Amino acid sequence: MVEAPSLLEVVPWRQGYAHTWALRWLLTNAPYADRVLQALRLPGAAPHRVIGEVRTEHRIPGARPDLAFDAHDADGRSITAFIETKVNDKLSHTQLTTMCKQADHVVLYVPGLTGVLMWCGGPAASEMWLTGRDLVDALSGLQLPPIVGPYVEAVGAEADRIDAWRSCARGESAATPAANPLLRVRDGEVESYAWIAEVAVELERRGYTEFWPREQPRDIGLYVQEARTTRSDRNGADVYVEVLVDRHERYVVAVKSGSGDVASRHAFLDDALRLGCPGEHWAPGRRLSKRSMRLWSVDAGEMSASDAADAVDVARAYVTRLGQR
Repeated sequence: MVEAPSLLEVVPWRQGYAHTWALRWLLTNAPYADRVLQALRLPGAAPHRVIGEVRTEHRIPGARPDLAFDAHDADGRSITAFIETKVNDKLSHTQLTTMCKQADHVVLYVPGLTGVLMWCGGPAASEMWLTGRDLVDALSGLQLPPIVGPYVEAVGAEADRIDAWRSCARGESAATPAANPLLRVRDGEVESYAWIAEVAVELERRGYTEFWPREQPRDIGLYVQEARTTRSDRNGADVYVEVLVDRHERYVVAVKSGSGDVASRHAFLDDALRLGCPGEHWAPGRRLSKRSMRLWSVDAGEMSASDAADAVDVARAYVTRLGQR
């Protein structure tokens, strides 16, 4: 007898449909549903039970949650919940805000790289996040059938790999588990997201409160709002600090200028060159006509998350001095 292919052999890991299907199956089959409902942390008194169908691609004004269901809590209170799956995708704050206005509880299911950045800036609206690790822990000790067992195993293995790379970013370990070829997610991708997340954790530990992730086609990173300045003579141009990993997987902490007009950004570059280098090993930027440009940057490729946070501290002090000139 030919063995049936696993879910992730049929639908690629990066496609949210595979994860949404697995979550829907778990929510509609006992005893797995009870465990998953606990992990979703629904409002009201536990235990909860699903009432009616778990709906897919549920249409609401302005959005279409991947899953929607109604539940009763232990006191009989009715609850409407939406679940949106994001694997390695950009978040839409507008989409999440819209869903949060139309449901009692909104969950972002993030088994992949999107979930790594949940530490950077908190929820987009009032949603809660369910990571792959959360799901695996919730199902611990249960015997899973072949239809979803290999999927949950893959989610757990990827959670292990993410945790290992986060440990590396903290400078605690150099060992990482092997990648699952079915997932087609390179170690370099996981490493860069893990490093950005750990820098965010370190900044929060140091008292930073205003920073958030940015994901662009060319790079991912952290925008540090607290390390920002502008001047009345610069026509809206500002100077700020970013921590980023570009598409070539180069790790950088940078002092940048953006907004305003090109001439004002160039004037900030002239100011920065006159003020001098923020510290050892920082390299000057080039005069560009793009929407933003680097004034100074330092190679962070060999930095732990703590070292990178040190560089952010240096850059923040430098930006303050630049704003006073």
